[in-house]
Amino acid sequence: MGDEALPRELPALVAALRARHPCPHHLSLRLAADYAARIESNDPALIEQLAAYFCEFLGAPPAGVRPTVITAIQAAPPAIERSFDAAGFTTAAFKPGPRGPKEAYLDIPGGRLVRKLRTGMVFAFGGRDHAAIGDCLANDNQVHNFVCNRLIQRRLDDGCLLGHAASVSHEGGRTLVIAGFSGMGKSTLSLRAMDTPGSIFISNDRVMLEREGDAVIVHGVPKHPRINPGTILHNERLSWLLTPAERAEFAALEGDALWGLEHKYDGLIHRSFGTGKFRLRARLSALVLLNWRRDVGPAALREIDLNARRELLPAIMKDPGAFYLAAGAGSRATEDDYVAAFAGVPVFEFAGGVDFERAAAFCGELLQGSRG
Repeated sequence: MGDEALPRELPALVAALRARHPCPHHLSLRLAADYAARIESNDPALIEQLAAYFCEFLGAPPAGVRPTVITAIQAAPPAIERSFDAAGFTTAAFKPGPRGPKEAYLDIPGGRLVRKLRTGMVFAFGGRDHAAIGDCLANDNQVHNFVCNRLIQRRLDDGCLLGHAASVSHEGGRTLVIAGFSGMGKSTLSLRAMDTPGSIFISNDRVMLEREGDAVIVHGVPKHPRINPGTILHNERLSWLLTPAERAEFAALEGDALWGLEHKYDGLIHRSFGTGKFRLRARLSALVLLNWRRDVGPAALREIDLNARRELLPAIMKDPGAFYLAAGAGSRATEDDYVAAFAGVPVFEFAGGVDFERAAAFCGELLQGSRG
């Protein structure tokens, strides 16, 4: 279908892709009491890989829940720019850097098309139609993200607020959301907090917040942490991720070089902490904000009024991005929305110098109920 004209409405386009690439292989994910996904593919190896990645969530849909069907096609991606006006594509917002933008999107009747500019992968979604096509095996992380984004779409459509944060819970019922400005180590701290006996992982980089009476409910996504070597070297539970040669190579790096190194590994929660340690819903107890710097003295911990410290809100505010299709004109979440979401929730700021040992111990105390 690379050179053929594609239907110009999304439901027909996805149907055409499915007809051209029959997808007899599938798996079912039970992600919440009200949400399930069925992933279909033309490639059994892709389904095997996805089953291994999402193994903690395999299961039939809850009674009465209609699953979201996601088609993942291993094939050459279609030349969507030939079927649609290439000039009509919008380059999605991105962090300035040498690699440039990551994706461009185009809204068409019934949904949206997204082209990943670095890998060529194409994603089509809208309503009940969801498809990914391209070299899915080589870009499985983008397929993982697409599955998670469909859940985020559902939660935001239901009125949740999106947060840029990790979350860790505890068998005793207490739950933390951990946020921080870029590069400050929220993933590292969340994984250190998982050393607390009885801890449970909720989410790595995205949370959806929902008011339920006086409580704030945290919804996570089934995305394992994507972590750098520095995080791995300082956490024995993650040691399985590195070969002896890699460990020696990274351990030889100077502090600044190791801190800034971008070399991602999938820190599978079940491999690192055991099965049954990854859930996607909990009741929030506290927010921990990282606002520290390297080599500026000791860490400073204080409880803060988030409304009075609005300069910290960008650490947790998150735009949904190109993979969220707002109903109608939609509206962007405001600072007031985030202040309201955390009303009544204790908020703690770590400023000063970086000290993961102290922060992890504090998070452990919060989780076990001896602090906060």
